[in-house]
Amino acid sequence: MIYLDPKSDVAFKKLFGNMAHKNILISFLNSVLERAETAQIVNVVINDPANVPDNISIKYSIVDVRCTDQNGHQYIVEMQVVREADYAARAQYYSALTLSKQLAPRYAPKSAKLKLLSKMVKQLAGKGV
Repeated sequence: MIYLDPKSDVAFKKLFGNMAHKNILISFLNSVLERAETAQIVNVVINDPANVPDNISIKYSIVDVRCTDQNGHQYIVEMQVVREADYAARAQYYSALTLSKQLAPRYAPKSAKLKLLSKMVKQLAGKGV
């Protein structure tokens, strides 16, 4: 029998980014996030990991695993084995982009705060993070 290192990109995505193994992802998220018994994640949907830009000036990127829980909260799961100088900026970009996409349906398109957030995400993306 051959075993793959779960820290490798392929094995990590197969283990955590596959609906057939969603119970492993749920357990992982509840453990890492230290969820109280009453706030446990009980179900997730694995989403497309691509950050497809709505503007050609924004960088296209792909996260390891993106999922949504039963309450509509989105999570990004990234496996980072090697220390990379730009990881903090990349994580901020992924978080800002995910947050802006979650806010968009909840607020009117003309919301000043949403426009400001979208502008900030686009500026961050334009810096090649």
